[in-house]
Amino acid sequence: MSADDDPGPAARDIVLEPAIVRALRIDIDPAAASSSVETLDAVELAARGSHTVGDALEGLTGLRVRRYGPLGALQSVSVRGSSGGHTTVIADGVRLDSMQGSLSDVGLWRADDLASVEVAKGGHSAQYGTGAGAGVILLEGLPVDALPTAKLTMQAGAFGMRGADIGLTVPTASGGVRLSVGRREAANDFPYEWMGRSRQRDNADVEQDHARLRWDLPVSRGDWTLTAMMTRRQSGAPGADTGAPDAAVEDRARQWDDEQLVGLRGRVSLGEWRVEPTLSARRSKM
Repeated sequence: MSADDDPGPAARDIVLEPAIVRALRIDIDPAAASSSVETLDAVELAARGSHTVGDALEGLTGLRVRRYGPLGALQSVSVRGSSGGHTTVIADGVRLDSMQGSLSDVGLWRADDLASVEVAKGGHSAQYGTGAGAGVILLEGLPVDALPTAKLTMQAGAFGMRGADIGLTVPTASGGVRLSVGRREAANDFPYEWMGRSRQRDNADVEQDHARLRWDLPVSRGDWTLTAMMTRRQSGAPGADTGAPDAAVEDRARQWDDEQLVGLRGRVSLGEWRVEPTLSARRSKM
């Protein structure tokens, strides 16, 4: 018999002792944790004197409010250097990611209508989806009965920046309704130097209308909140040529964005369980 024909030792079954693995949550020093949470309550929001959520978030550690364009343009939040598309913004349980490249415009939400702003930095994709790879911003509105009956806020700034927002509260037998309507616009015709000549920026204006409705509906085992939002934006594209002849007057590239969102969030107690169902529908047009 040759060495190649040697079958070797016979195979045998080895049975190992069962292994038990337990997953335990251990205490982690917040300074060493990869994810941290920072909260601004209504008192701190009022102390900052900010008009919008975007203004209130400026200056927080690890956050940057990015403005995609001139005054009055879209504002998104970047966490720890990531893009704005990796930060999810949720208001009263409704996701606010818009058609603007999955970005959320935090410049549309009034800071004085909120009970708290909670910023959770770090990856939260397992809980909120892939859009929360950098962090999550949770906006919790004040109860309608805690808001003033009417409030008017106005803004003004350089290069034609102006805006107005009015909020009206209507109490009902169960809860109440809050309606906010506003408009924001800017000419953005600031001067600049090019090839030794002084010029003025053209076709960079922004016009934006928005409306928001919140309806609190208390029930025996909890409460429901209905949120409806409409945004309509028109803006110029400076430097873009439509291809029209030089003599054409309307040689202007424009962009129109139109979006509607409806969301329903519930907080229902079922014995020892607390259930928060959320439904939402969105329509976008560009």
